[in-house]
Amino acid sequence: LPTMPPSLALPVWRQLAREDHCPPVRAAALLQTVSMQAESTTSLLLVEGLAEVLTSERDAFVMRVALQVAWQVHQALLDGGHEQPAADWLIRLGPIITQVHNSADELAIRRWAAQTRERLWAMARPARHRQFRDLEQWIAATPVGKSRRLPHHLAILEASELGRLLAV
Repeated sequence: LPTMPPSLALPVWRQLAREDHCPPVRAAALLQTVSMQAESTTSLLLVEGLAEVLTSERDAFVMRVALQVAWQVHQALLDGGHEQPAADWLIRLGPIITQVHNSADELAIRRWAAQTRERLWAMARPARHRQFRDLEQWIAATPVGKSRRLPHHLAILEASELGRLLAV
């Protein structure tokens, strides 16, 4: 799918992601969303397709992949410096992920949706995204079994915000 022209790839992607009878095929198609998102012409259609999957899919494996793809694409957009498309992505999918978190039949799907919401929250604002990256680097640099003081710019965060960032 990523090597196909967008005009040909999108109908195939939509059919595989939404209509295929085999859940692993639907999940595999959804995983292509991250690489297909690089084309700006496909952005709106991909977010709408993912929104349809999140509202109608009943298979837990496919839902897990769809939720993972939601934050991966958002992160890829931010990492690429595309803040407005990332904000649009969040505006469209945020309420749907919240609905999944509040009303999914399976507890595991609710948990995955909550984790996705927290990841999206951590990346939503540039300052928080930087704090998250700084925290990741600080954790990676802390040897196992050792303790270190938080850098000042992280230590001054409210306890609830720091806790949420650590939970991600």
